Amino acid sequence: MNQTHDIICTVSPSMFGGETKNQDRAIFDFQTNTAGLCDGTTSSPNSGKAAEFVTQNASIIADDPKKNLNVVSEMLYSYRHLAIKRGVKIHSSIPDSMKEIVQDAAKQALKNSFQTTMVTAGFIPEESSVHVKCVTCGDSGFFAFSPSGQLLFSNLVEIEEHLGQCQQKGMIHFVPGSELLIRPMGNLSIYPDIAKNSHIKSPCNWLLCRAICLCNNSESSECNSEIYLQPNELLLVPKYLVSTPKDPNHREFGRLLYSQFIRQLSCPQTNSPDIHFDGQGNTTAVLPDHYGTGRWETYEDRFPSDTSFLLCSDGFYRAFLNPLEIWDWLKANEHNLYKQSKRDHLLTELHKKTHRTCGDDDISLIWISPKSEKEKS
Repeated sequence: MNQTHDIICTVSPSMFGGETKNQDRAIFDFQTNTAGLCDGTTSSPNSGKAAEFVTQNASIIADDPKKNLNVVSEMLYSYRHLAIKRGVKIHSSIPDSMKEIVQDAAKQALKNSFQTTMVTAGFIPEESSVHVKCVTCGDSGFFAFSPSGQLLFSNLVEIEEHLGQCQQKGMIHFVPGSELLIRPMGNLSIYPDIAKNSHIKSPCNWLLCRAICLCNNSESSECNSEIYLQPNELLLVPKYLVSTPKDPNHREFGRLLYSQFIRQLSCPQTNSPDIHFDGQGNTTAVLPDHYGTGRWETYEDRFPSDTSFLLCSDGFYRAFLNPLEIWDWLKANEHNLYKQSKRDHLLTELHKKTHRTCGDDDISLIWISPKSEKEKS
C-alpha cells in the first residue's frame, strides 16, 4: 500500500496539565496493510502496556475479529490477574499508618488494569477501490474522507443515523457478505432530475440500477448494517462497486457486493454524516472488559481509490469542532507532517489548544492518503 498511499503514523504524549500519560500507541504494518491505534485508559494501571499489546496484534484482529479479539481480550485479563497476584510494593517513604490504605487503593485500581480503546483497519487496494475492514472498541476514531473533504464514514456516527436507511420489510435482505444481481439502467448523468434530488454532485460516476435478486446469502453476523429491498427497486450505485459478468450473454446484468454507499431511491439520504466533537461524552468502552458485552463493532466496505483514511485517538480529534476542521488542518499541514521537527511543532500547538479547552491528552494518529499520479510514477 505504500506504493499507492502516503502514510503518517505518529504518537505524541501529553505535555501540559502536570500529568504524564504516554498511553497511546499506533502502528502501520506494511506487510499486511493493517493500521492499529489504541488509547490506554488514563485511570487504568498498565494501560500503556495494554495499548502496546493490542496494536501489535492489529493485523490478526482485522483478519478475524470475533475469534482473535476474544483471544486478545483473554490475554489482557491474564495480565491483569497476574498483576493482582503479584500485588503492590509500597514505597518506604509512605508512613506505616498509611501503608494499608495505600495498598488497598492500589489493589482496587489493579482490578481495572490493562484497559484500552482500540481501532484497527485492514486495507486491500483493488483496481478502482480500497476494501476496508475496520474493528473498533471505544471512542478512538476512524474517518474516511473524499478528495474534497466530505466525510464518507466514521465509527463515531451512530450507525442508524449514518446509514439513513428505511428499514422496512422486503423480499431482499441485503447485508455485508451477500451479493446482489442488478440490472444497470444507465449512467446517472442521463437522469438529471434524479441526480439533483439525490444531491449527487458527480452523476457521471454513478449508475441507476434495478435490484433483481440475491446471488448468494453469505451473511456476516459481525456487521450490523443492512438494507431491505423490494424486487425491482431502483438503486443509485457508485460505478466502482459494480462488476460486469464475463459471459457476453449476461452483460445487461451486474453483480453488486454490499456497501453503505448504495442508495435506495425510495429512501431519503443525507449528504454526509454529521459529528460535533464537543458533544462526545467522557465515558468509553474498553478492552478487555467490554468485549464480552458486545460493545465493539466491525465495519466492512469498499471505498473509492481516492479516499483518504484517518485513525486517531480522542486526544487528537477533540482539538477540533468537527471532521471538516480535521480535514482542513491535515491538508494545510500535510507536507510538514512528514518532517519530524515540523510535525512536533504542529502537535505541540494542538496540545496547547486542548489544554486550554478540554484538557491536554495523548495524541495519536495514522493518516493514509492517496499519492498523486506523479508520485506513483
